[in-house]
Amino acid sequence: MVRPYWAHIGGLFLLNLLSTPIALLKPFALKFLIDSGFGSQPVPGFISALFSSTFIFEFTDIVWIAAVLVILIALIENIYGVVSWVLETFTGEKLVLNFRIILFNHIQRLSLAYHDKKGTSDSIYRIQSDTMSVRSFLTGQISPLVSSVITLVSMIGIMFLINWHFALIAMSVIPPLFFLTRVSTKRM
Repeated sequence: MVRPYWAHIGGLFLLNLLSTPIALLKPFALKFLIDSGFGSQPVPGFISALFSSTFIFEFTDIVWIAAVLVILIALIENIYGVVSWVLETFTGEKLVLNFRIILFNHIQRLSLAYHDKKGTSDSIYRIQSDTMSVRSFLTGQISPLVSSVITLVSMIGIMFLINWHFALIAMSVIPPLFFLTRVSTKRM
């Protein structure tokens, strides 16, 4: 049932893995503005390579470049979102259709005694709801979960690369929050 769609599901997984670097691009424009515009850091090499070697970057130039970076990153993020949505919808609908056909053919082969015992509403429920649950699990649950874990680990790693003291302070909040969540969940 799922075998013909593994390539599509794999594509969705790879697209969700792309969400990690896209999410990590978001703060770059602000970092560039603060470091090169307000601070004394030089303009990054890949940006200065776009201009002539004699070009002198002033504050207004850096602000314009940062604004263009924000727009480009938002454009990349939106294109990614549309492509991901189209592939997820296409794969999910094809998967549901194929699964419903298989279930319907199976239900047709069942004896009338089975239908008298269980009722037709059980079969209809299986065709309608169970197929959507399989779709939701395969296209909307597994891949985003793995992608979110990778994004979290990447952001923690980048925090430690930037400033390990700040990262330790930020990470020290996690154990008390985990403990409080466990305690409050049990009480609820």
